[in-house]
Order: sequence, then structure tokens, then C-alpha cells
Amino acid sequence: MEKGVQVSKETAKGIEEGVEKGRKSGESVDGAVIVSSGEELKDKGSLRVYAVNKAAGAEGTSEVVLAAENTLDKPLRLTKLEFTILDREGFVKRPASVAPRSEVTVPSKAKEKITVTVTEPPERLGKLRVYGLELDLVAAVGARAR
Repeated sequence: MEKGVQVSKETAKGIEEGVEKGRKSGESVDGAVIVSSGEELKDKGSLRVYAVNKAAGAEGTSEVVLAAENTLDKPLRLTKLEFTILDREGFVKRPASVAPRSEVTVPSKAKEKITVTVTEPPERLGKLRVYGLELDLVAAVGARAR
């Protein structure tokens, strides 16, 4: 029975990897290039901190606004977006919400804002991790980053 469970898990993992590989190698219905890691994002676009501000109407809550830039001549779809925020002491702060959710399509030669809300005041935030990238939040607190 143990062997059967192991085979089932390996089969399911193989199917999932095959679907993901097929999705990336094939062109999506809208012609978008699909990205799901920092390595895949290179030479196609970028993610950077745009601003870190107090969330309106929510004491002790911050909004981290990221700018997703597409440098391609076709849409860029960022998938599997999972954000981790660290405070200045290195403690993990999980996002309360992300808008848009875990997938964003950026039109060609354009930028899209992604807002991550966290229940921590802006002055306590240190870094944001996404796609293996570590983005500094300290310099962006209270002002739009350049």
C-alpha cells in the first residue's frame, strides 16, 4: 500500500509539472508569455517597489505597491505570485490581501500595479520576497520609489 501511495504522488507531481511545462511552451489564447519565477522574468520585464504607504482607514496596516513592467511586444502573464513580507527584524508578515490575486497579465510595453496589504505599520516593514527576489521596502516608505 505504501508503494502505491508513493507511485500516486509521483504520478500527480509529474502530471502537474507536465501541465505547467506545456502551458509555458504553448502560446496562451491571448498570446501572452507566461512567467512563474524571477529567472523567467529576466529579459522580459521587472518587478520593483513603487510605494509603501499606510492603508486608508486601517490603523497599523500598510499597502505595498509593486510595479510590474513588461518590456515585450506581447502580453506578459505573471503566475504563481506568492508574496512574503519581512519586518525590519526579519520576522515574516503574511499578506492580508493581494490585488490583483496570484496572476497578473501586463499588456505589451506597459506597467501594472500590484497592491499587497499587510497588517503592520509601514515604518516596521523591511523587505518583500517574490519569485526569489528580495525587494527593499525601507527606502520606499511614505514616498513613491524612483
